Amino acid sequence: DVNLCLSIDESGSICDTWEDPRTCSGDTNTTCCAKFENEIEFSENLIVNLGEQFARNKLSLGISIVTFSHEATIDLNMTTDYNAVINPLRQIYYSAGGTNHRDAIAFCQNTFPEPEAGDESPPKNVILLLTDGTPSIGKAGTDAATAAKIAGSIIIPVFISPTSNSETLDYMRGLSN
Repeated sequence: DVNLCLSIDESGSICDTWEDPRTCSGDTNTTCCAKFENEIEFSENLIVNLGEQFARNKLSLGISIVTFSHEATIDLNMTTDYNAVINPLRQIYYSAGGTNHRDAIAFCQNTFPEPEAGDESPPKNVILLLTDGTPSIGKAGTDAATAAKIAGSIIIPVFISPTSNSETLDYMRGLSN
């Protein structure tokens, strides 16, 4: 059994240089940011495929969604109805801004339910951090990642842009388990 928090980067740096992030936000579901659209599509495919696999194997899959740029937002609290996740996921629109990994990880951690007393095999808590690199807002996410790992969570960073920057790779390696 697994509780999965998808943490989706909405920062300005994920847009390509020819895209104007200021034209991407608003109250419509359209976006000019192809990488953001790819994050949503990846997340949707992941949820559907994992949901089907877990259901077929009679396992529980809890899913929550956190988006982040200069601040993080819980877009969907933990639910075990994976089909109920798709519509809220499609309603997320691109906001641009800075990159705040610290809040993204901390907010994800806050979506995980407390283990039930006497439960000898509680669900694994997994944070999937979809991002394009290092934080630009506040402190790095290292402290939040350490606290989440101490609480038993697994953190898996997923790059949405290719990088060969050794500092960024080392930072992400430090966040992950």
